[in-house]
Amino acid sequence: TFQNVTTHLPSFDETLEQKDVLVQNYTRDQDSSLESWNILRQNGITNSMIFVSSNVLWCPMAKAGTTTIYKTFSQKLFGKIIRDENGKVSRCYRNLVCGKHTLPSRKKCYAKNTCAIEAHPSPWKLSTQMLVNEAKRRFSFTVVRNPWDRLYSTYMGKIKSGKIKHYTKNNQRLEIPGNSFAMFVRAVASQKASEMDVHWQPHQFRCRTSGSNAFNYSRVIKYEDGLGTELQNLFTEIGLGNVDNISFVSNTKHGLEERRRVYLDSEGLRSPMELVELVSKVYAGDIQAFNYSFDKYK
Repeated sequence: TFQNVTTHLPSFDETLEQKDVLVQNYTRDQDSSLESWNILRQNGITNSMIFVSSNVLWCPMAKAGTTTIYKTFSQKLFGKIIRDENGKVSRCYRNLVCGKHTLPSRKKCYAKNTCAIEAHPSPWKLSTQMLVNEAKRRFSFTVVRNPWDRLYSTYMGKIKSGKIKHYTKNNQRLEIPGNSFAMFVRAVASQKASEMDVHWQPHQFRCRTSGSNAFNYSRVIKYEDGLGTELQNLFTEIGLGNVDNISFVSNTKHGLEERRRVYLDSEGLRSPMELVELVSKVYAGDIQAFNYSFDKYK
């Protein structure tokens, strides 16, 4: 299991009662009162959301077409793909500019940086109620993905590849056991949603796609419905016109055969359905909200 985490799996509301760090980060520089936090929470606002240009709100979900969408937005808004100093497609690391593992105590690493595609001046500088109104005014969307496929994609792209060996959450450094897929799934299942890295946090927690205080998105796109076609329709609807040659980034195969092989034939299983059942418990909210199943692709 991960260091410094328990095996307790809280409900979504129970996690929220702990004043999740995501919302607190936004109130920190403005009004950190409980009233301000409650307003954001009640309206489903999280700091995962990005205000794009003048009329769009997007909540990116890691391993659900995020890189593809960043690249497409960048191409449409600027005529080119915006990249960071390391040559990677530009991302939003709001307030943190010294690397993803920098501890919050190192204040010299903080700056009011936002990603290139975000609206300027940022709506996050508005008062709490004005921020809520702005979020609701915009065309909003997010992309969801079958949690069994998304978690395996995370393992292949980030854990097995060695790109993520540890991360910092709530001022704690957490090591990731990546010796096998089974060990990784068990470790994820031992965490609370608020302790998870963004690459495996549930949609329900990170983007408030369902449950109490869910955000009312204009569009929720299912990755499995054909991301290319869905993005074409989306960009036309929000006024950015047709998108040519969408470049997809993926590190896993897509289909039932691959999913079954990975989850049912992994080494070291304690029971035939162990990993399938662990994922179904951790991502129960996402599975129910979007009618996902281990035995169906969509």
